[in-house]
Amino acid sequence: MSAQSVPGGLPPERTSGLLRALLLSFRWKRTTEDVGPVRLTHRRIYIMPTPRGWAFLLTLLLMLIGALNYAVSLGFLFIFLLGGVFHAALLQSYRQLRSLQVVCGDEPETFAGDVANFAPVITNTDGDVPLHCQLDAGGASQQAVVAPRSTLHALLPVPTTSRGRLPLGRMTIASTYPLGLWRAWSYLYFPVSAWIYPKPELVPPPLPMKGVGDGDGFALGTGNDEFTGLRRYAPGDTLRQISWKALARGAGLHTKEFAGGSRGQCVLEWDRLPRHLDIEARLSRLSAWVLAAERTKVDYALDLPGYAAPAANGAEHRARCMKALASFRLERQ
Repeated sequence: MSAQSVPGGLPPERTSGLLRALLLSFRWKRTTEDVGPVRLTHRRIYIMPTPRGWAFLLTLLLMLIGALNYAVSLGFLFIFLLGGVFHAALLQSYRQLRSLQVVCGDEPETFAGDVANFAPVITNTDGDVPLHCQLDAGGASQQAVVAPRSTLHALLPVPTTSRGRLPLGRMTIASTYPLGLWRAWSYLYFPVSAWIYPKPELVPPPLPMKGVGDGDGFALGTGNDEFTGLRRYAPGDTLRQISWKALARGAGLHTKEFAGGSRGQCVLEWDRLPRHLDIEARLSRLSAWVLAAERTKVDYALDLPGYAAPAANGAEHRARCMKALASFRLERQ
């Protein structure tokens, strides 16, 4: 007998290979990231009875025992009818997910302490029936009904506590429709994270127009500049900048942009801030100054330890500066 084989069985390496393949086939998806649109298929959908479903099955079992004991033919008919309903509910719950396609959506931006509004996009590829589902991620949840051959922009308001990057994490999409007897669900792992900016100081000093940290200058207000177009809404935009007409048309939140020259220039320097302010207080003041400079169209430079941005103005410059503030020294904590 060979030392590399098992009597009456397979070689050890073959046995371990089959066992590993079996475990992989039953292992729930946990770490692999989903890229691009994800179409839910039978390989990604799990289904189990709900507590109501288990109670329904127990009731059918007790009814079956009674019908057998008393030989009630009408009881058998009623039990088999309810069993067929139970099986049909399984197929319908599964059908609610099998035609869904999900996209992660854009990375949201917000301030620490506010909610990050993740917006996955759900498409119903079925041309006959509306699909009922529920999305859960990061402690947020939304019920959704997607009409046939249509797309729904969902909203998951995830609470935030501190600045930095907030990953959405595992998103669960599930359905108990139509009777609540079965729960079909699937897991999605989109590599999307929200940018959480430092909370702006409520009453910051005036902008440091001369580049001094505590601020001994001022910024002029905006004038009546020429309208140039719309851009996607970003945290810090005032209500006067929002395009309400675009929102009424269902295009989402957008901000109006105007052409006009800079109202001045300033340097936002970390080293010139008051010594008694801690790291978070300094970031909060710099965040407020960045927003104030954008509102008043002041060209501003940002000077942090290990990061420097030249003087500029505009949505892209603000995004770079706010992201630098959000990620400042997080890797060292």
